[in-house]
Amino acid sequence: MRLTPLLLLLTAACGGNIADSSYDKTVDDTDVSGDTAGGDDSTSTDDSTSTDDSTSTDDSTSTDDSTSTDDSSATDDSEDPGDDTSDPGGDEPDSTDYRQTGPWAVAVTTGSEVMDADCTLSYSVYAPTDGTDNGHVMLAHGFSRTAANVADWANHLASWGYVVVTPELCFSSLFDADHPRNADNMVTLAGAVWGVDEVTYIGHSAGGLSAVLAASLDPRALGAVGLDPVDSSETDGLLAAPSITVPLYGLFAESGLCNSNNNGVTMLDAAPNSRDLRISGGDHCDFESPSDDICRFLCNGSGSSYSEEEINLTVRGMTAAFVAWQNGDDAGGEGWWELGGDWYSYLNAYGIVQEI
Repeated sequence: MRLTPLLLLLTAACGGNIADSSYDKTVDDTDVSGDTAGGDDSTSTDDSTSTDDSTSTDDSTSTDDSTSTDDSSATDDSEDPGDDTSDPGGDEPDSTDYRQTGPWAVAVTTGSEVMDADCTLSYSVYAPTDGTDNGHVMLAHGFSRTAANVADWANHLASWGYVVVTPELCFSSLFDADHPRNADNMVTLAGAVWGVDEVTYIGHSAGGLSAVLAASLDPRALGAVGLDPVDSSETDGLLAAPSITVPLYGLFAESGLCNSNNNGVTMLDAAPNSRDLRISGGDHCDFESPSDDICRFLCNGSGSSYSEEEINLTVRGMTAAFVAWQNGDDAGGEGWWELGGDWYSYLNAYGIVQEI
C-alpha cells in the first residue's frame, strides 16, 4: 500500500461542480467517437474496458478491426462542450486551437497483453480511421478508476491524428496499489504495440505518477504530462524525477485532500525540465473525463468562476498542444505552456491558467 486508506479512498474519486462563466472555447462540430469508452463509471477497479467492443484477453498485441467502433464525424451538439459560450474579450490567437476537436474521425479497438502471472493488461486503442499516425500516447487512468475515465481525452487526442492507448492498470486498487509496476507495464505495453517508436506518457492522479515513472524507464519517451498528478507516500516520483531529462509538465487543480495537497508539484519541480500550471478553480476530477457523481461527492471543489466545460476544454487544448509540440508536428504547441506564448497569454489573461 503506497497511500493511506483515507487518502486512497479520496483519490479514488474525482470530480467537481463548477459554476458557469463566459469564455470563448469555440469548438467545431466534428466531434467523433460517440461510442468511445466513456460514461459515468463507478470507481470500480474492474479491468474490463467500457467500450462497445468485447475486450479479448488473448495474448497478442493486435487490435482486431472487427471490434472497431468506427465513428463518423457526427455533428452532435449535445456532446460538444463548447457551443454555449461567449467571447471573454481580447483577441483569440490565430494559431491552432487545440481545444477544438481535430479533423480526424476516430475508431476504438481493444486488445490485451500478458505482463506476468499477476497481470494480463487489457487496453483500448483510439486511432484515426484513415490510418493516420502522427505519434503515440500512453494514457493512464487514476487510482481505483478505469480506462473509461480518460476516454474523452483519448478520443480528443486521436482526433488530432495521434494513436492513443488507454490501459486498464493492474495495480491501481485499494488493496493492490503498485505504481512502479504500473509504470513498468505501461513501458512494456508501449513496446508491444509500437516497437521502438517514440511515445508520450500522460496520466491522471496516480496515473500521472505512473506516467512520470514510465518516462524515467523508457528511452523512447518524448515527455510526460501529469493531469493533477499525485506522488506516493514513498515519494516514488520525487526520487525518480531528477534523472528525467525529457519534459515533465503538469496541470493542477486547487490543493486538497484528493490530490494529496498538490504534492505532485514537488515531484515535477525536482525534474530538470518541468513546468507546473494551475487550472483556476479546478478540482481533482476535472482532470479525468468523463467523471461521475461519486467523484463529485468526495472531491467537490469550493466553486469557481469557470464552468466545468471551460476547465475541460482548457485541459484538452493544453494536453493536445503538448503532444503536437513534443512530436515535432507544431512548434506552436509551446505557446500554450510557456510565458509569452500566444495561447498561454490569452488563457492567463482570462485567469483560467495560472502560475503555481
